[in-house]
Amino acid sequence: MKKIEVTLRPSAYVAVRSVLQSLGLHAMALSRVEAIDRRRAEGEPGELASDARSAVRLELVVADDLTPHVRDEIANCLRAAGRGTGRILISRVDEIVELGAQPAFASRTELPVRNRS
Repeated sequence: MKKIEVTLRPSAYVAVRSVLQSLGLHAMALSRVEAIDRRRAEGEPGELASDARSAVRLELVVADDLTPHVRDEIANCLRAAGRGTGRILISRVDEIVELGAQPAFASRTELPVRNRS
C-alpha cells in the first residue's frame, strides 16, 4: 500500500477530487494548509517568499498496483490546471491501525491491520 499526499491550489481541488472519485477512490483526508514556495519568491534566486499562499492537502491510501495509475491521473489533472498547481508525494505504508469498531481496510489489503477499540 502507498500513501499519496497531494498539495494543491484550492482552485484545482474539485477537479482532482472528481478524478479520484471516477477511479473509485472516495475515502480521503482533506486539510487546509499554508504553502511557501522558493520559486514564488521575488528578489534573490532561492529566497523564500515572505507571504504564504492558501493550499489544500489531500491524503489517501491506495494499493501498490493502483499507485502509478492514480499518480498519473492526478498529475494530468494538475498539469491541465497550470504550472505550479501542486505537488505529489508518495510513501510506503507498512501498517494501518484502525481505531474504530470495524477495520475499514481489512478486506482490501494484505497489510497487518490492528483494531484498537
